[in-house]
Amino acid sequence: MKILTQSIDHRIQAINVMVEISMKEYLEIAESIINENEFQRKKVINSQISKILREDITIGCSVPPLVLALKQDLLTTEFNYLNYLDNSIIEKAFDEKKLLILDGKQRTHVFLKLHKDLKELIRKDGSERVKAENDLKSFLNNTLRIEVYVGINKLNILYRMLTLNSGQTNMSTRHLMEMLYLDYLDIDFDGIRLVPDKNDEVISKDPSEFIFKDILDGFTSYLDKDENTLERSEILDNIKSANNIKQEVSDKNIFENFVITYKSFIDKMVENFQDISIVKEELIDTEYEIKGPVFGKSAIEIFKRSQAISGFGAAIAELKDIRDNFDLEKVRDSIKKIHCKDIDYLTSALTLNKHFDNIRDKSKKIGNDQRFYFKSFFRSLFDPEASYTLCFDKSIEYAYKKTREEKSYLKDLYN
Repeated sequence: MKILTQSIDHRIQAINVMVEISMKEYLEIAESIINENEFQRKKVINSQISKILREDITIGCSVPPLVLALKQDLLTTEFNYLNYLDNSIIEKAFDEKKLLILDGKQRTHVFLKLHKDLKELIRKDGSERVKAENDLKSFLNNTLRIEVYVGINKLNILYRMLTLNSGQTNMSTRHLMEMLYLDYLDIDFDGIRLVPDKNDEVISKDPSEFIFKDILDGFTSYLDKDENTLERSEILDNIKSANNIKQEVSDKNIFENFVITYKSFIDKMVENFQDISIVKEELIDTEYEIKGPVFGKSAIEIFKRSQAISGFGAAIAELKDIRDNFDLEKVRDSIKKIHCKDIDYLTSALTLNKHFDNIRDKSKKIGNDQRFYFKSFFRSLFDPEASYTLCFDKSIEYAYKKTREEKSYLKDLYN
């Protein structure tokens, strides 16, 4: 191993050390570190690109630098990136395999596969064996340059990963958000369970179980006071603002409060809706007949969707700004008073589904318009100074009217 240079990265408050090692040295640690970074995606490299890279490596091409980071437990609490002097910590990290891959996981998969294939060819007889022995020797002698970050924390690991991979399109916005708030999957509070993306499976009927990405959509809307999902650049801005773990812990307390409050609302809706189940076929030739699929057959199906949770988050955040002493605790206290005034919950549910069918039929941006509808609904429902405070059926009508007024292409939407 040869230490080449070191430089300060003020954005992520860490030291970047350029190291030069042989392929043989890297392979000695690669198997141990390839799955250590929880933010990294699974093996996704294109087979054709993999083939080309294998051929290039075999003949001795120059591989772009890999980017690794030291695990935090190698550093003392007194570590200050501005006073970094001792490179022996780098050697220790390689010896103890205490490293994370920030950029280069897919190349590492190719290295390991090529190494395995060459060793298997050597076991065979004939001319292939001699060639494989020469190829393996050349391969192991290849020089790799590696950037090693020292002193980088979890949030900044994610930030640097996103900027390193900014040209890639494989990673969805939701995936980025899941990475940013990954620790929340481990939170255990009030019997609530957050589960990973179920790939659009049927919404769980269990009021205590939420799909992680849907809750994240709602929580992000709450933090940003905007019901629409974030763009990639906005996620980077969020990470920039969260400069340390203290901020992350603070957000975690807000996150728990947010989820518990929304769970309280779900419980109230399940209680009020009771065994309501809407069947499209039964609506034919009625005023509630719909063209498309039923948006939500029950309280669970209506209010456990991302659109509803995002609308809730944005509405409560906006109300916090304009109403004195308004917060999530006040919302929880008021939930038990939600009621219907002029029509019952079944008729309200049918009306809501009719609204969404009309919006779907005319909308240019269905998801955004559904989120706006829910934001308007929750603002009316929980605003202590609104005309229809805690009135479920009236707040639905208000939301539909507000959506038609706000979205110019929906102004002529029928009632």
